Amino acid sequence: IMIHKSRIFILLIFLLISSILLFADDDAKKSSFEQLLFDMNTEKVDTSEQEQSIDEWPQLATQQLKEPTKLMVTFAGGYLVPYGTNIKNAYSNGYGGNLQLKLSNIYTLLGFRHHIGIEGGYYLNEGIDRSNLTTYLANLIISTDLKKNTKLIFGYEFGGGYYLQELKTAFNGTTTAKDLGAKVGIKLGYKITNNFDFTLKGGGIYISNDFDTGNTQEYLIGNIDISYIF
Repeated sequence: IMIHKSRIFILLIFLLISSILLFADDDAKKSSFEQLLFDMNTEKVDTSEQEQSIDEWPQLATQQLKEPTKLMVTFAGGYLVPYGTNIKNAYSNGYGGNLQLKLSNIYTLLGFRHHIGIEGGYYLNEGIDRSNLTTYLANLIISTDLKKNTKLIFGYEFGGGYYLQELKTAFNGTTTAKDLGAKVGIKLGYKITNNFDFTLKGGGIYISNDFDTGNTQEYLIGNIDISYIF
């Protein structure tokens, strides 16, 4: 009986040890499997972060390459040439100038940087069939130049606003006229330094009325522009 009990006891001990080893082996396998899953998820997160970083490169590059907005001051002087049929013989070629205050690099479109600001100035024309004429202008102006990193300046300019004209003696019963007008031009120049530009500009001015005659006024303009960027 004692021998039989001893065998049973040894058998139980053997079964207990076997169970412990089996569970330990299962826990080890489970831990290894969980570690494998953890490693795979970590690698996936790392890959996603790398892909996200790669996707952000163009945006970061664009942010780094975006040019800052600066104040641009332009002094212009030149000729105002009567071109329309109703004013061609009314005045001789005139001269004058204007001042532009612009914020540079507001946006880029079709390879051109766009600068937006205001313009004020005046032109004087001696009279032929009419008396001497003074034209004052106040425009909202948009000026452009090529975005390429080059010393050459090429661009266009357009704007519109308020035009006040004064005659020395009355025409059509009045000496003053206040009308809306528009201005367009093309410019070509050279960037002397990073802050100093020199350009030649040609274009035209359109004024919506001609001293209450019901006609419009068209002029050709030719200016020399000098710009400084602060």
